[in-house]
Amino acid sequence: MLSLSAVLFMLGLGALCGVVLSAASKIFYVYEDPRIAEVEFFMAGANCGGCGYAGCSAAAVAVVAGEAPPSACIVADAEAANNIAAVMGVDPGTAEPLLSYNTCMGGDRAPDKYYYMGINSCQALATLYGGKRECPVGCLGLGDCVRACAFDALKMGPHGYPVVDEIKCVGCGACEKVCPKDIMEIKTMSQKLLHLNQYDDRIAPCQQTCPAEIDIPRYIYQIKNGDYEGAVNTIRERNPTKSFAVILRPGLSPSL
Repeated sequence: MLSLSAVLFMLGLGALCGVVLSAASKIFYVYEDPRIAEVEFFMAGANCGGCGYAGCSAAAVAVVAGEAPPSACIVADAEAANNIAAVMGVDPGTAEPLLSYNTCMGGDRAPDKYYYMGINSCQALATLYGGKRECPVGCLGLGDCVRACAFDALKMGPHGYPVVDEIKCVGCGACEKVCPKDIMEIKTMSQKLLHLNQYDDRIAPCQQTCPAEIDIPRYIYQIKNGDYEGAVNTIRERNPTKSFAVILRPGLSPSL
C-alpha cells in the first residue's frame, strides 16, 4: 500500500512538472526568425570573428536584423554572399566581396627626411612629423599592415610598399585599420571601377589625366619585366569589356 502511494505521488509530481513546463514554455517562448538559420547555413562556420561578431550565429542575426551586409562573412566566397542575399531578398550586387588595394606607388622612391632610430612600426613613425619619407602619401614600409593580415594576403614588395594578393584577400579591413597614412583601402570591384579622376587620389599624373584612369606606371613596369599577362589585366581592370591580344614578334616587345 505504501509503494502504491509512492507511485501515485511520483505520477502526480510528474504531471505537475509537465503542466508547469508547458506553461513556462508559452510564457518564456522566444521567437527566432527562420531566416537566421538559413543565413548561418551559407556561412563558412569558421567562427573566426573576422566579421566583427562573436561567431557565425551572431553574424547571421546581424544580417537578418539589417545591421550587417550579406557579405559580412569574410571567409565565405561570393557565392555564399549571393545565397545570403537571396534569403534576405536583396540585390545580389550588394553582396559583392570587398578587397584590399594599395593606393600608394611611393615606397622606396621617396627620399628620406631623416634617419629614424625608434620602434620599427608605421604607427610609431607616423607620429614623428608624419613619417621619415618626403612623399606625403608614400608608404612607410615597416609592414604594420602585413602583420595585421591574418590571411597571408599581404607582403612587402621589392620597392618598399605592400603588395596585395587578391586571391587570398577576404576584405576583412585589418590592414586599412592599422595603416596610419590611409594607404590601404577596402573596396569592391564596382567601387574601384566607378571611382574616377579624383584630385586627391594617390596616383601618377599620367594615370590622373588618362580618360580611363589606367595604371600606366604599373603597365609599363609589367611590360619591362616580361609580365605581359599582368599588363593586359592592368588594362582590363579599367576596361573589363574590351578584348586584347598579345602579339609576340622576334626581337620586339609584345604589342597590344
